[in-house]
Amino acid sequence: KIEFYKKLNKFDQLILEIPMMLDLEEFKSKKLFLELELAKAYMNKGDFSQAKEYFIEITDNNQKKDETAESFYWLGMMSIKENFDLILADDYFEKSKVDKSSSRYGRESKDILTMLSKYDKLVEMYSNSLESIRGSDSLNIELSENMNVDSYNSADSIYMMMIDMMNFDFGRIDKAVDEYKKFVKIYNHSKYLAQVYYILSIHDSSNWQLKIDKEFPKSKYSTFSRKEKNDDKLKSIDMAWDLVSENSQLAFKKFINIANTYRDTSSFYLAAFIADKYMNNLDSALVYYTMFVDSFPNHSYSTASKFRINEIKDMLNE
Repeated sequence: KIEFYKKLNKFDQLILEIPMMLDLEEFKSKKLFLELELAKAYMNKGDFSQAKEYFIEITDNNQKKDETAESFYWLGMMSIKENFDLILADDYFEKSKVDKSSSRYGRESKDILTMLSKYDKLVEMYSNSLESIRGSDSLNIELSENMNVDSYNSADSIYMMMIDMMNFDFGRIDKAVDEYKKFVKIYNHSKYLAQVYYILSIHDSSNWQLKIDKEFPKSKYSTFSRKEKNDDKLKSIDMAWDLVSENSQLAFKKFINIANTYRDTSSFYLAAFIADKYMNNLDSALVYYTMFVDSFPNHSYSTASKFRINEIKDMLNE
């Protein structure tokens, strides 16, 4: 019954059923499993506050079990997704690794800790770069406003890498969009500006494409450049994106076709993303996320895809 409700995303039903099961003697041996499923039901419903209470209760009352390592893992993931608290997330992932390093989630936590360490190094590099430019003693990007391009001292490239990690590695597109907008304001002469405009044109309602065409008409991201090159692939991608909000299933099929026709790596990911977020088709999303990661393990979207694969597998109880 639990597997049935999870496949249908009926988390409210799980929240009703599991406490009743916990009261029955026949489920006494599955107590820890059911408590974990209850915590995940609240998490998948979006009630992080209640989910945290149950996950913490599991870790307080148990140790050195698959369920405790998994609970610490999800506590870490929620710390990233809810308020991007990487210090707290690091603590939870470390506990997951230590609690049972041989478990699936203990191993996953170890990988994420490596990624968090990489991000911390970028933050330190960015802070040092700003200090050398403005004599800053803290990581305050507002200090770098109105700098000319000659004084950037690689700060723009480091900041770009940080935002890309928010977007692709940590899956925080919402936060990344805000940071990309800050980038536009601060580093308004950066060589990455056209690229940032293009990313914002995908995720933000403002007409960033017009800014590309006006300020960077010869950029590969401009409409003019695409027309000059007669780039059928980019035109196909634009047309597929235009369909997402109106007919997500058709957009999904078009991205699959683009991916197969042009061997376009990003289109494989976008097909999975549409199946996941717009169609709510977890089975198809799992297939294409997995295909993407297996085929392109070093792609910038790969880490975010692995996160989502784990979440979907857990929801489908695979």
